[in-house]
Amino acid sequence: MATLNTPQAAEQLRISRFGGLKQASVVADRGASMMRNFRILEDGSLEKRCGYRVLHNLNAPIRGVWEGTLNGETLTFAVGGNTVYRKRADQSSMTAVYQLTTNSGRVTFFMYRNRLYLLDGVSALIYRPALGSFSVAEGYTPLYGRNWHPTSMGKVNEPVNLLQNRVRIHYLNTAGSTVFQLPFTAKQIDRLYLDDKAVTSYSFTPDTSTFTISSVDSAVRSVEVSFVRSDAFDQRDQVLSNSTAALYTDPIRETVLIYGSSPYTVYCSRRVTDEMLAESARIYTGSDPLYLPEDNTFAVGSPTHPITCVCQFHKQALIMNQQSVWALRYSEPTEADPDPSDNDPRIYLLSSGIGCSAREGALVCGNRLATVQLGEIYLMNSPVNDPSFCTFQQITQDLQDSPGEVFTKSSLLYYRERADQLWWFDPAAPNGVIRIYDKKNEVWFTYDGIPANNFFELDGELCFSTDSGGIYLFDETEEYDNGKRITAVYQSHYLEPSHPELLKRCMRVCLGATVGAGELTLELDTDRGSFPLILPGACDSTPDLFDRRVSVGKFRFLRYRIISQSVERCRIHFLSFSANH
Repeated sequence: MATLNTPQAAEQLRISRFGGLKQASVVADRGASMMRNFRILEDGSLEKRCGYRVLHNLNAPIRGVWEGTLNGETLTFAVGGNTVYRKRADQSSMTAVYQLTTNSGRVTFFMYRNRLYLLDGVSALIYRPALGSFSVAEGYTPLYGRNWHPTSMGKVNEPVNLLQNRVRIHYLNTAGSTVFQLPFTAKQIDRLYLDDKAVTSYSFTPDTSTFTISSVDSAVRSVEVSFVRSDAFDQRDQVLSNSTAALYTDPIRETVLIYGSSPYTVYCSRRVTDEMLAESARIYTGSDPLYLPEDNTFAVGSPTHPITCVCQFHKQALIMNQQSVWALRYSEPTEADPDPSDNDPRIYLLSSGIGCSAREGALVCGNRLATVQLGEIYLMNSPVNDPSFCTFQQITQDLQDSPGEVFTKSSLLYYRERADQLWWFDPAAPNGVIRIYDKKNEVWFTYDGIPANNFFELDGELCFSTDSGGIYLFDETEEYDNGKRITAVYQSHYLEPSHPELLKRCMRVCLGATVGAGELTLELDTDRGSFPLILPGACDSTPDLFDRRVSVGKFRFLRYRIISQSVERCRIHFLSFSANH
């Protein structure tokens, strides 16, 4: 915007780049005091947002959506209520493929080792492409004991997998024993191998800790038993009650971190090689590579400050609560050790004072990490070459209507990578208000009428789901919100002329806009009242120039309001005022 004094003692105020939401104490020459359903384009013009249309209606609250490729096939999954739906690429509708035992709460889909898993707070499920459906994820059955003595046993080779209650033990029977000691009482024995040959001739009593082979078989050297531990050892519920998972990847490992039910516990997976998985599957054909060892559990924070979010940022996994950020790091490959173990991740406090106060309220956007913290959003930066150091930049200082602590405890973030925009929303907020931060232009604006409980991309297009069971697609050609007309409003602050002490009269308003067959309302507010102008379009796609002589009486300060209630989308290119003293 420029200020020009003319020889006729007139002032001209021209706005050629519109600003986003911005606080102002009294007067301001740029920025909006209120902005709804307009977005700012790269050249600074205003454009009414597009509408959305329904893709699917599942008639139950949408709890999670996933799209990706499995075995070369593109699939979409959605959970509506207690039903898991699937859509293949050549299908237009979704088909029910599995029934959950829960019907509320968010679910998490995640890909691990080229397999799709689903957590719902009660079960861990895995998609079986051959069956076209989900089944219970059995996980990896560890070889708990290796080359043990039949009676004195030995050290733990692979810890118990908390995801299930089974273990395998291998003994070297050099003493010709017939009685073998188990490290736990067993509920049942599933398989017994003597010198790699499966046998059924053995003695075992349920809920005891020994089994006996016949004296004829005492000459065997190798004995391997697979069994289910007694129910008293079963710890699956404490893991399966978690419904949230985050992934950490680096050049040599892929790790799942599961959390959510315990206020301060994170369950961390461990690598399972193809050879290890094959040995587990030899006994348990449904084995999969998910392995949550009992010694890979981390306690972080406290019950009064529960974990809110876990995510990867650069070369570390971040674990956050309302007050702090911890970093979980693995040993990196070196020339001397190109494949370091993932059995010894280190955890340390990265930051105190700023954390994440909203459940799942942090995510990576570009090269920064955005986090919701008690009514504000901060962008965190941590250099790749020094991940132990971090800084925070607040980006919500220009928002006038701070959403407050209640909003931020249930709000979510979504990063729209294609537009480099951070979307901030609360699924429970009335009227579906979305606060959007344009990182490139460093401006905020808001949309409303979007009752989203989650945002995601399907086939590269922005979509959202709702608690009423709908999945909707934003369409740049769409002028309605699923049949409902969109109202867009842009209201400036009071403009600051070059001589605010002098009384003025508004002589002329000039507005350049593409309106099509619709119309715009331009309202001028002064300290004397409000004066509306109705500006009809020329019914084509070329820009319209609206030039109006207006009289609003004497005033000192002026603000304007642009309103679009027409069906057609519009774009505002510039706005200028001229006034005389």
